[in-house]
Amino acid sequence: MRDFIDKSKKTPIIGDIFRFAFDNGDFYFIKELFIFRIFLFGLIFLLVPQTYLFAIMLTPFMLILLAGYIFYPSFGINLNRRMLVATILIALITFIIEAIGVATGFPFGNYSYGPTLGFKLFETPLIIGLNWVIVIIGTGSLASN
Repeated sequence: MRDFIDKSKKTPIIGDIFRFAFDNGDFYFIKELFIFRIFLFGLIFLLVPQTYLFAIMLTPFMLILLAGYIFYPSFGINLNRRMLVATILIALITFIIEAIGVATGFPFGNYSYGPTLGFKLFETPLIIGLNWVIVIIGTGSLASN
C-alpha cells in the first residue's frame, strides 16, 4: 500500500485521502459507502417520528444527489454527449407521460402528487423525469448483470 500521508503534517488532510483513493481506484468504494450512509440515515430519519418530516423534506435533494452519483462517471470531465442526450430525452418523455397521466388519468388511472417532490409544472413534480431516469438506469443495470 502506498503511503499517502504528508509526513510534515500530523494527520492526513481530506485532499490527501481523496488523492490516494483516486490513485488506487477506490473512489467508487468511497462513493458507494457515502451513498449507503446517506440512505441509512434517511431510513432512520423516516422511522423516527421526530425526524420524519425532515426526511420527507429532503426527498428531492436525495434524488438529485443520487442522480449525481449515477451520472458523474458519464458527465465528469469527459462529457458523454450520447448519455446526456438520452438522459434529457428520457426525463422529458417520462415527465410528459406523467403530466398527461395526472391531467387525464391515462395511462395509469387517476392520481396526483403531493408537495413532497418539490416544485410542479402541470401538477407534476419537475423532478419526476429525473426519478424515471434513475429507475430506468437501475433496471437496465440489474438486467445486464
